[in-house]
Amino acid sequence: DQEQTAQVVVTLQDKILPASVTVGATVLSKVVQGRPCCDLYIGISLTGQPPAPGAVIQLTSANPARVVVPPTVTILPDSTSIMVTADPIPGNSATQVPITISYRGVSKQWSVYSPKINKPDLHITDVTLTDRFGTAISAPQDGQAFKMCAVVRKYREGGNDYTNVPVPPSVLRVSYTSPTGTGTSTGRDIDMTITFGSLITITSCLDLPGLAPGGYHEVKLTADFRNEVDEDRESNNTSELKITRPSTE
Repeated sequence: DQEQTAQVVVTLQDKILPASVTVGATVLSKVVQGRPCCDLYIGISLTGQPPAPGAVIQLTSANPARVVVPPTVTILPDSTSIMVTADPIPGNSATQVPITISYRGVSKQWSVYSPKINKPDLHITDVTLTDRFGTAISAPQDGQAFKMCAVVRKYREGGNDYTNVPVPPSVLRVSYTSPTGTGTSTGRDIDMTITFGSLITITSCLDLPGLAPGGYHEVKLTADFRNEVDEDRESNNTSELKITRPSTE
């Protein structure tokens, strides 16, 4: 598959004319968008059909962590083109990743868009209390354990409903502390797995220990879609409250 020059003789009536014919080697011709929808479909063309066993095209991504392409593809001898599909990987910000396509010393550039991660944004929308019988209460009235329930809703980042894309297993962390009356406090950090599936909201409940008259729990709830607790950089995925048992007269 090299450029070849041949000597020929052209006869026209009574004239004999020597001539030479040069046949060029097959080289990379153009790189275009393989489908109208997306730049991730890369159409690669040669100037002609390659010799057997085919033309091996090299592809190199400038950022393989954001766009993956096969290292090589082969255009078969009976064809002059091929379409390659790149694999964009979402990241912290949107970016264009250069792709280099090379064959026989000729290189052409392409660019593939890698989008920003469209992350679910979890909101704690409501926190309620019930007594041990399941009756709604505004505050515990006795020393028995009671239940606290938090409603977590999923949104698309930016505030729109996030109803069509799955949310990965997430965590609702409940941290509470209670003074002992001796200058110290007791408490716990409890991580509860929340799995949305096809649901838009999840209600998770936790039993809290009973309180002495005038006692209280200081509670902080944090919802995090990445299964990383203590994710409290966004105010809408946290809730803080003080649950106090009234003092007796």
